[in-house]
Amino acid sequence: MGEGLARAGLALRIQLVGFPYLHPNRIALLAGGWTSQVANRMTLLGAGVLAAVTSFLLERWTAFELFSGGAPAGINARTLATFILGAAIVPATLPWMSIRWLEPVCWRTVVYLAVVLVLVLPLSFATIQILPALNSSTDQIHAIKMGYPVFWTALLLPVGLRLGRRAVAKASVPRTLCPSRGRS
Repeated sequence: MGEGLARAGLALRIQLVGFPYLHPNRIALLAGGWTSQVANRMTLLGAGVLAAVTSFLLERWTAFELFSGGAPAGINARTLATFILGAAIVPATLPWMSIRWLEPVCWRTVVYLAVVLVLVLPLSFATIQILPALNSSTDQIHAIKMGYPVFWTALLLPVGLRLGRRAVAKASVPRTLCPSRGRS
């Protein structure tokens, strides 16, 4: 037991010191005793962060393109394409990653996640009306400063994934509707 904890501590130190490129499976080998299920969850976490950051960067570029002083008048095809791609990355890749590394989810999970992500801002703006900022401001910028979008995203994303899992359980032929790689 102590030897496994020492290896886990060494793996954590290696990760923190400056080897972020280590794959979670390599860290699992260093730590010893990790199952492939834990390695799959770590891989899902890394891929999910990559998808979220990519989506953020695309949407940030779109916002700069639309709202900066030198922006062209109107929306061009490139700006529209990056907006749609950035908005679709997380709802489209999260179910695929879940199927690949966790459990099967239904194709409707993409729809559930898209709806949940669209609800984040309206719920944040409603929350700032109920729970104002520390200086009693109730405008939209203070809703974002207070972190309400992060709160609602963290609360609603698992709900969307849970709805997707229920759709798999209710499906009469889950392998056809929601293919999975199988659990290891």
